[in-house]
Amino acid sequence: MKKMKKTLFMLCMVISLTLSFTGCSNEELNYNDPDVTLFVKQLKAGTYNMKNEKGLVEIPHFMDKDIPSLLKYAEDLTIIFIPIGL
Repeated sequence: MKKMKKTLFMLCMVISLTLSFTGCSNEELNYNDPDVTLFVKQLKAGTYNMKNEKGLVEIPHFMDKDIPSLLKYAEDLTIIFIPIGL
């Protein structure tokens, strides 16, 4: 009985962690007024959509005010995989 409770607890933890990491993945980045944190989060998760609704590659239009936020990630050495075929 004790082993079953432990297994059930572990299963619940795995499900909650999975939901917490994937629950907000439908956030859409506004290219004209991008959120730096959302942009970096999507890049790391592999959910950043490089193509706009017309199928053209588009990058966020960061402004001068975004520089301090972007610099916070300057030493982040996370490897980001970008599909070759875009």
